[in-house]
Amino acid sequence: MHDTIVEMSAKRLGVIGVTDSNGYLVGVITDGDLRRNIERGLDHNAAEFMTRDPKTVGPDDLLDDALVLFDEYKITALFVVDDDGRGKKPVGVLHIHDCPAAR
Repeated sequence: MHDTIVEMSAKRLGVIGVTDSNGYLVGVITDGDLRRNIERGLDHNAAEFMTRDPKTVGPDDLLDDALVLFDEYKITALFVVDDDGRGKKPVGVLHIHDCPAAR
């Protein structure tokens, strides 16, 4: 978890993706996940703190689709993923502040 916090702080998005050994997105850890679990300590692996099956968008999805997900799930970031049929490989992150219509 220490590495997770360092990376999350460096990226300044409030979220970090958790990938498996093949690079497929398997979960996300948010600032909120950290706050809810901090009393458990940092000697845990990411899988114990992460939210599985995160909400995602594809590179060709419309911004309106992302805005619906932000609103419906009360989230501020979505991973942009390339789904190759075996899993979802992260290619970027869309933050709600990147969306002019959301401001």
